[in-house]
Amino acid sequence: MEATVISCCVALSVTFFVYWLYLLRGERSAMPAMTEGEKSEVTSLAVRALLPYGRSIGTVIARRAAALELRESTKGYGSLLLSLRRRILRMIFAAGNPGGLTPDEFLGLVVAGGLGGLAVGGGLGLAAGRSWILILMALGGLLGFLLPLNWLRREARNRTRKIRKSLPYALDLLTLAVTAGLDFTEAMLRLARKLAGGPLGKEMGLTVRSIQLGRSRAEALRDLSWRVSMMEMSSVTGAIIQADELGSSMGPILRIQAEQIRTRRFHRAEEQAMKAPVKIIFPLALFILPTTLLIIFGSLAIPHIDKIVPLLRAKLGI
Repeated sequence: MEATVISCCVALSVTFFVYWLYLLRGERSAMPAMTEGEKSEVTSLAVRALLPYGRSIGTVIARRAAALELRESTKGYGSLLLSLRRRILRMIFAAGNPGGLTPDEFLGLVVAGGLGGLAVGGGLGLAAGRSWILILMALGGLLGFLLPLNWLRREARNRTRKIRKSLPYALDLLTLAVTAGLDFTEAMLRLARKLAGGPLGKEMGLTVRSIQLGRSRAEALRDLSWRVSMMEMSSVTGAIIQADELGSSMGPILRIQAEQIRTRRFHRAEEQAMKAPVKIIFPLALFILPTTLLIIFGSLAIPHIDKIVPLLRAKLGI
């Protein structure tokens, strides 16, 4: 019985591997030509291995989602699925659109991760014993399900940290360019070229490109705030839109926004510094304190070791 189960698992693994190679070949041959700044590379090896499966499952989810939305007329399951896809889309843009993923493909990636985790857990359960199969399968499925979610959140968090770090410097350059007489769109274009390669430069380049394609400045800035999904960027874009509508000067507003962002970053650094003593208590009590006590009392006990050993033997009955 066990030999039959192992043979089925091996045959299924080989089938999945061959199908993965087929999907990977089709993905490379049908890869659309993406312009610079529209997507980033997938850095996680596990997610990159699951990506062909996720794209394949994502096509099925996309068809099902479209039919469900039409049937439910954006009510019930259709409304829930639509809100979920919007939230995933915002997370994808916040992460820099890794791999050009769509929300349906990301959902397919989650499903593929869960199934892959179940398969790995089942294989480990067979190797460990029958009593461990269900536990390892449940644990593997949960980890595989959470793997794409954790990866996307980590990518979004790292990208947001980079944008937050370079935003005050970018606002200073933008203030200098605007006060020197440049138009705001032209100043953003030069700033995007100056910051080329970084996430903030790519976002500003996309904003300028959307303005050049016919969108209004307010709509392009709102799209920028929606893509970045950061409080500081929302404050900056809101102030610029309000100044543009009221006809106010951009220079003082941008300078004030840069100062406010630096003040918030300083307060955030102070908050992290205040949390450091609390975070260090656990490793201090678990690792450093026992070692220190062992060194101190061990050195004191060495001269009396000939008396301590017989007492310990008598207590233990050795």
